[in-house]
Amino acid sequence: MGRIQRQGGHRSKQQLAAIRFYLQTIIRKVELEWLNVHGGATNYATLLEDVEHWASQVGKSICLVTFNYDKMLEAALPRVGIICKTLNDYVAHDQWKLFKLHGSVDWVHRVGDTMLDFSQEWTNRRAIRDMIENIESQDIQEGIVINTSNSMLIRPNKNMAMKLFPAIAIPVAQKTGKD
Repeated sequence: MGRIQRQGGHRSKQQLAAIRFYLQTIIRKVELEWLNVHGGATNYATLLEDVEHWASQVGKSICLVTFNYDKMLEAALPRVGIICKTLNDYVAHDQWKLFKLHGSVDWVHRVGDTMLDFSQEWTNRRAIRDMIENIESQDIQEGIVINTSNSMLIRPNKNMAMKLFPAIAIPVAQKTGKD
């Protein structure tokens, strides 16, 4: 965890939590709009095909590293036979590995291990607001799971839900040896 997150005051921690939700929301929206407007076309498909051709000629495996939060690279990977449905899928293939160093818009941490009571009318917006406002008391779990919905609530049934927190790293301008 970054120095700001460990040492910052309550307001700083709220702001960092809000930035994570903002980045997740805006990147999802822009990515969806791009894919809708351009019919799913990106430069990633051509890049992957070129890299695959090169790797087959020289007998090398491929390691892709990105700092991007979006899922456009993952959307192009099926063209070369790779589908990332779980975190393990990112590194499971013998020929291809994908490392997303800052996380992804669909990677989340579960918050706590108890379910919310829906008699309190929990909505996605209310859950996000609650996590930001009460960030210091949120029990954000270490593990990361992929969330394919746009909701920050997992609903095992209509009366219960668990909150989700974006697994997005926020780069800072200066780091110390302790970070």
